[in-house]
Amino acid sequence: MKDKADKKAYDIQYAKDNVVRKFIPFNKQVPEDARMLEHLNKKSNVTRYIKDLISEDMTKTGK
Repeated sequence: MKDKADKKAYDIQYAKDNVVRKFIPFNKQVPEDARMLEHLNKKSNVTRYIKDLISEDMTKTGK
């Protein structure tokens, strides 16, 4: 069982050192937010979708 504990500890440390999470709130009572959330919920891979949007924006703005 020590191996699983070591792997979990490694995974936690790796995420702490390398992964950044951003939180985006949506208020379902705000019509524009509700429309965006509905659209986002139709995506099979939300992370990829958001990263693609950011990438497209960076290309358009020359960054």
